[in-house]
Amino acid sequence: MKQRFLSLLLVFMPVMVSAYVENFFVDGLWYTHNTNSKVVAVTYGHPWEEWCLTDRYKGNIVIPSSVIYEDEEYSVTSIDYKTFEGCSGLTSVTIPNSVTSIGEAAFKGCTNLTSLTIPISVTQIERDAFAYCSGLTSIDIPESVTSIGEYAFEH
Repeated sequence: MKQRFLSLLLVFMPVMVSAYVENFFVDGLWYTHNTNSKVVAVTYGHPWEEWCLTDRYKGNIVIPSSVIYEDEEYSVTSIDYKTFEGCSGLTSVTIPNSVTSIGEAAFKGCTNLTSLTIPISVTQIERDAFAYCSGLTSIDIPESVTSIGEYAFEH
């Protein structure tokens, strides 16, 4: 039995070892992805750099439905944990139909974000996603959203 387990482990080990998470920057946005996947999430930045919360993203942001990095095309399917948190200079965000989830605290504290349209592709809005967005006066949530986390719109 031990020998069979070790044989299976050795067969699958190269697959397990070959995947890792990588962050990259394209056209003003940070992305993160598992290197075995053709999908990415918009993220807050490189994990080893210090970011000033109010300065990392400003103005009007348009998230593309796909991005090309090192000659590979990746589909943008989510907005990661705390991606835009505290970005008081952020005024609007266009979310493409490729996005299916909005992560925990993704827009938390974006005080100058006034309106947002969530595309029909989104099924999940996680906890605190839009908490303390005091300027947010209009938001369209499609029927496709089946899960909204606690305090998602806390003021």
